[in-house]
Amino acid sequence: MKILIAIALSLVATLAIGGSETGTVRFEHGQYASGPNSAGYTFFYLDDGTKVAPPGCATFAGGERWVINNDWPAAKIQMSVLLAAAVSGKRVTIYGSNNCSVWGDTETAANIFIVD
Repeated sequence: MKILIAIALSLVATLAIGGSETGTVRFEHGQYASGPNSAGYTFFYLDDGTKVAPPGCATFAGGERWVINNDWPAAKIQMSVLLAAAVSGKRVTIYGSNNCSVWGDTETAANIFIVD
């Protein structure tokens, strides 16, 4: 429980400084894995939205691309939200981590919410 609280507090702290965007989900053509011991990474975009305040490191596709590390515990929830929104045509809001630690030129998604 203490770990979940620490994660939640760290994510809340990133909301004010990371990039954000609202739009419909479009997955990139594939997922990338570095080997048999990695679940890989999921890359995606939001259509009909404009990313606000991406970090300077987010240079791929004008900073519009997002990434999730599939090894992270939160990735299952993030992917579930993205897939549900993509299938139903609903829009999501993404708040970023304000860093590109997962993939050097792409901001890491921190929080994902279905908005309508």
